Amino acid sequence: MYKKEFGFLLGLLGIFLWFTPLIYLDVDKMKGSFFDGLVLYQTGHHIGGIAYLLLLSCAAYSYSSWLQHKFFAMASSVVTLLVCLSLAFSGGTLAWGLYTLIFISIINLGYAIMNHG
Repeated sequence: MYKKEFGFLLGLLGIFLWFTPLIYLDVDKMKGSFFDGLVLYQTGHHIGGIAYLLLLSCAAYSYSSWLQHKFFAMASSVVTLLVCLSLAFSGGTLAWGLYTLIFISIINLGYAIMNHG
């Protein structure tokens, strides 16, 4: 019984991390600009596109963990990890939310392999 609640909470944590800063832009590195000292953070809904797939895959992991479907839990955690890695290699500077989301998706994959089915 605790397996599905823990998996469900891991999926909800991934959904929560979608609203945290994923990528940031430090304008301080651009010397002589009008916005010296400005740091811009982008969350999941600011990035759009592929970040919505990230939100959907976290929700799918939460749903499949609750129903204890091993294949769908593993597939959605792999999709979450691939989307996080594609965001990481897209050229922006990573913020703490994306690092945490990569770590959580690795935990999700390991938990889906070990505890479901």
